[in-house]
Amino acid sequence: MAICLQQRFAIALVFTKSRCSRFDYVEVADFNEEQVRAFAEHWFGTVCGDGNVGENKAREFLEQLFREENKPIRELAITPILLSLTCLVFRGKGQFYSQRSKLYEEGLELLLVQWDKSREVERDEVYRDLSVERKLELLSYVAVKKFEQEQYVLFEQEELEGYIGEFLGIERRESQGVMRAIASVHGLLIERSHKVWSFSHLTFQEYLVAKFLVISSNWAELLEYITQAQYREIFLMTSELLEQADCFASLIKTKIDRLVASDNILQEFLKVVYQTSSQLRTDLNTVYTRAFLFSAYGDYSFSSLSNSESNLIKEKLSDKLELSDITKLGFPGFELVILSACQSGLTDSLVTDEVLEVNSYFDNLEHNTLGSFWNLRKELPTKDIGISSLEKWIKYDYEHWIQRLRKVMLEFHKLNEAMQFSHKQQKILKEYYEANRLLADCLNRASLISEQVRNEIEETIFLPITEIEKRKRENIE
Repeated sequence: MAICLQQRFAIALVFTKSRCSRFDYVEVADFNEEQVRAFAEHWFGTVCGDGNVGENKAREFLEQLFREENKPIRELAITPILLSLTCLVFRGKGQFYSQRSKLYEEGLELLLVQWDKSREVERDEVYRDLSVERKLELLSYVAVKKFEQEQYVLFEQEELEGYIGEFLGIERRESQGVMRAIASVHGLLIERSHKVWSFSHLTFQEYLVAKFLVISSNWAELLEYITQAQYREIFLMTSELLEQADCFASLIKTKIDRLVASDNILQEFLKVVYQTSSQLRTDLNTVYTRAFLFSAYGDYSFSSLSNSESNLIKEKLSDKLELSDITKLGFPGFELVILSACQSGLTDSLVTDEVLEVNSYFDNLEHNTLGSFWNLRKELPTKDIGISSLEKWIKYDYEHWIQRLRKVMLEFHKLNEAMQFSHKQQKILKEYYEANRLLADCLNRASLISEQVRNEIEETIFLPITEIEKRKRENIE
């Protein structure tokens, strides 16, 4: 059945605490970009009253929503109820919440209080007598119980009723009534297929898990999931929700370091990364340097490093000196520049200037310094090759070329034997890298963290244990 705009507006107008009898209340599928834009334009036009005011507000809203830094909010906005919430928050604040957890917190408040008051739904007797705080505790308990499992999204109805019964201490028949009430009154649970349920949006489930963990402070249990992708958002929201994140961030760092602490080969690898980055004659943040070299030497084909990160490294270097003066950086600097150029230019076949620029980097080192790099240089495309041939080289030859470049780099540093990681070690290195990226994101998302703790963590990311312990002793002294 087609959903008309008037029916869509009903979902948004629910949040104004008024009930409009001429509107139907319906369930709407996720929006595409065109529908998000149409919804926002009509929402602000209706709620603001004045056509010009609503039009300007909608334009401002959409302009901010589709900025790169607001991608996480945009991903939520395809869900009608969260888009409605986002519009409402933006109308009042003129901007988006800097923390996603704040949006979820307000969303749950609206669903549990304001929407509850505005809907004419017959309530289950047991559920009706629960306070808002108790309802949140119940939902958090259910969210946590499910998130501990490998399949953490879909509930069998019997399983869901069991969790509700456990928490409230009620019989199965009564817990079924509570489950139906949560679904019909707030829309927080939804029956996806016959007797198969889930939270209406995964982000609500993740927020409830994070909220539960913050209240219980059970960090030891949470840290066991540091390498599991499904817990990434839990860690980030926990960082936001904590009034003081110093202890939490430090525990994460210690847990990450322990992932590789007992493996001598991996510790030697970290020493190589540290020593190489230390030779770089520039004031570029050494964390970026170590992360990049770790990714390159660890042979992730740069998949773990985003274009924006590669460009940041290159821009930081370019800020300090002309690219024609690369020799002043020392050999590690040459590696850093050429690899960042390859990453930022070659991951997108439409970007070709970076590929051609790599040739100029080779020109700035003497022939005897390059050694076996020289043959690789001969295989690089030049400006007279033509766009179509260049894109063909990127598509068919780049991966092989970059692997050969890495091999030559390892030979130069006499690392070939040291880099023969087992499958298990490769897995650990990958987990270690991703966990460090998660830690960096937690530091950025934390509501409050002291500069001392932040600096201590950042300065020791991707360092071998011996160097970390050495710095700790120096700080004590």
